[in-house]
Amino acid sequence: SDELDWLKETVPLEPVALADVLSRALDTLAPLVESSGATIDVRMSPGLPLLSVQVPSLRQALVSLVSAALHCAPVGCLSIAAHESPNGVNVSLRATAAWGATRQNSSEVADHLSIASQLVPLSGGSLEVDAAAPPDGSFRATLLLPAVAPITVLAIDDNADTVRLLHRYLTDTRFHLVSTCDPREALSMAESLLPHVVLLDVMLPDHDGWELLEQLREHPATARIPVIVCTILPQERLARLLGAADFLQKPVSRAVLLSALERQADQSLTESR
Repeated sequence: SDELDWLKETVPLEPVALADVLSRALDTLAPLVESSGATIDVRMSPGLPLLSVQVPSLRQALVSLVSAALHCAPVGCLSIAAHESPNGVNVSLRATAAWGATRQNSSEVADHLSIASQLVPLSGGSLEVDAAAPPDGSFRATLLLPAVAPITVLAIDDNADTVRLLHRYLTDTRFHLVSTCDPREALSMAESLLPHVVLLDVMLPDHDGWELLEQLREHPATARIPVIVCTILPQERLARLLGAADFLQKPVSRAVLLSALERQADQSLTESR
């Protein structure tokens, strides 16, 4: 339809947690769930990666799928489970009707499934449904949704509290933080990991952080990796003259850190294509 074509062309893919999209969909469906007499059990594996999806399209697809399940298995139990797979995040919906319950209007089920089958591909996902109504009135559907490719950030900072703060800042984002408090191993780690971004504190014990910045810029394996200098020193001009891609003066807020990482990660990914 024209509206689906419009969605495909205008709504961007966004990083989002499955739990957030599903929670909002179930909030919308709460009156329908209550009136149907059904119960819903949600189980998600820990550490699921963020999805890369059209958020409004996926949310409506989930609303449509759960609506279909409630029609197929009234007064029953709907289980929703999610786990990471090699190709993204796998979401399964399983519903079984209560004994003696009557399956509701099959044309409504078909309408809900038709909408879901058109919306899911807008996010690059796939949908398989078995709503053939076996004797127990069950419903089975499986979604495969694309995950955000993780962006590796190497933090070089001798302050353990700062490193813990960075880990907290980057939780539930597309950034995967690897850190070292030992500047002597920093260059070899950068060479082996080849992170998308390096976050460097130049106030390092027994090692000159400025020299480390120059080594990162001069080493053939790491020369193209953007380095963000993050320090208490008011030395932005010096950092940039020595080759830093960006500069952050401590203390740094989560929003400022994420903004800087997004800029450098997007630039790094663009240049690597």
